[in-house]
Amino acid sequence: MLSLIRYGLDATPFSSPASADWTSESPVWSAQWGSLSPGSQYSSVSEMEEKLRMRATIDERAGSIRALEESVRAVEGTVSTLQEEVSHRAESKARTEGLLKQSLHKQYEMTLKHEDDLEEAEARLKPRDDIIVSQKGKYN
Repeated sequence: MLSLIRYGLDATPFSSPASADWTSESPVWSAQWGSLSPGSQYSSVSEMEEKLRMRATIDERAGSIRALEESVRAVEGTVSTLQEEVSHRAESKARTEGLLKQSLHKQYEMTLKHEDDLEEAEARLKPRDDIIVSQKGKYN
C-alpha cells in the first residue's frame, strides 16, 4: 500500500472495495506506468501490482547499492589516510636512521681520534730506550 502512495498513485482503489472506479488514472500513473484501459500495456491489476513490486525491489536494491558505494568511499578514504600515515612514518624512520648513522659515524671518528691521541700520549710517556742507553754510557 505504501509503495503505491510512494509512486504517486491513489491507493483508495486497492484499499476500499467500495470504490468501483479503479481504472481512473492519475497523471502520475499515466506518465509512469500507462493505463489499465482496454488495449493498455497492463492486462490485469495483478500484473500492475507485480510491476509495482518489481519497481519497489529495484528501488531497494538501488538504495543498497548507494549505501555500498558510500561505504566504499569511506573505506577508500580510510585507506588513503592510512597510506599517508605509512608514508609519513617511513619518511620519519628514514630521517631517524640517517641521523643515527650520522651520529654513529661521528662517534666512531671521535673514538679513532681518541685512540690516536692515546697512542701519542703513551708514546710520549714511555721512556725511550735509546735515550736511556745513551745516558747510561755517559755516566759510566
